[in-house]
Parts: sequence; structure tokens; C-alpha cells
Amino acid sequence: MVVPPSPPGPIPSRFYEEQGLLTPERAENGYREYHEENIKTLKKIKLLRKLGVPVEEIKSVLSKSISLEECLENQMRHLEKERENLNNMQKLSNVILQKKDTVDTINTDEWLDEMEKMEKEGVEDRKSVV
Repeated sequence: MVVPPSPPGPIPSRFYEEQGLLTPERAENGYREYHEENIKTLKKIKLLRKLGVPVEEIKSVLSKSISLEECLENQMRHLEKERENLNNMQKLSNVILQKKDTVDTINTDEWLDEMEKMEKEGVEDRKSVV
């Protein structure tokens, strides 16, 4: 047996095994044996995780239930929504800062209502896209 190079970085292999993403062989002593295919799979998982793709979505890609293209398009939509949410939080934080409130004087009901309104608008915007 040719021993491939060590996998890149620490391997959360138990987690990936539990999730059904990885199935390394076991040696007689019970240790996991990573072959070239396992390492290629780990690298794919690592890339997709670094892109923020959820484990369930990666599982679907690896099992070919969905294509990589579909997975990445889903992720792009998710990231765009996250960007909108972050922009809204930043704008709201700036407005709160300009009011010079303190933790004792801040009108939490007002700001929570405003945040809820922004969230609903985001849901409405999303419905019009779908």
C-alpha cells in the first residue's frame, strides 16, 4: 500500500464520519487509514466549508443529489442575504450611535421594532425574487 501525504491540517474526521461525508478504512488497531480518495474528499469538504456551505448541502453535493453549481448558487443567494443583513445592522448601529444613547437610556423597544421591520422587509424582498 502506498501511503499518501498527510491530510491538510487537523481532520475533524469523527464529525465528518458521523455526518456521512467521509468513510476512511480502519486498520486492525482501529486507527483510521486515509487513502488518496479520502484526502481528495477532505479537501473538497474543506473548500466548501470555507465558502460557508452547510454540511447538509455538502453531503448532497458529494452524493450527487445536487450539482456543485446548484450548491454554489444557493450559497451565493445565502451570502447576499447575509450581506444585506449586515448592512442593515451597520446602518442601525450608526443611527443608535448618533443618538448618543447609553445602556441606561437606550429605547430598546424602538430599536427592536425597527429591526423586526427590517427583517420583514427582507423577507418580502426575497418573496418577490423567488
